[in-house]
Amino acid sequence: TATPWCQQWQEHDCVVAWLHALWLAYQQHKDPEAGPSGLFVWHRDFLTHAMTTVRAPGGPLSACMTDPDRPAHRLLPGPKPSTRAASSPTGEPPAVGEPGRAAA
Repeated sequence: TATPWCQQWQEHDCVVAWLHALWLAYQQHKDPEAGPSGLFVWHRDFLTHAMTTVRAPGGPLSACMTDPDRPAHRLLPGPKPSTRAASSPTGEPPAVGEPGRAAA
């Protein structure tokens, strides 16, 4: 299918992040202070965009269900861990304010 879904979507960290952000936006836009068009704005600006991104042919679920009659689940490999924060070119620990080091 052109818009894949995965029955084990909760194992895809990227999908969980998108849906969590979608939930937070929903909470904000259903509030009466959002006005009578709050939920319309949520549907237009948040729901449609999030689901289009999550279910895109090259999106986080693209390796999973491509045929509804043959459910499949596969996590795509994420980016390799950065070695930048683990060491500095000089071999010294990073200074305060550099990536990998908390400010004092």
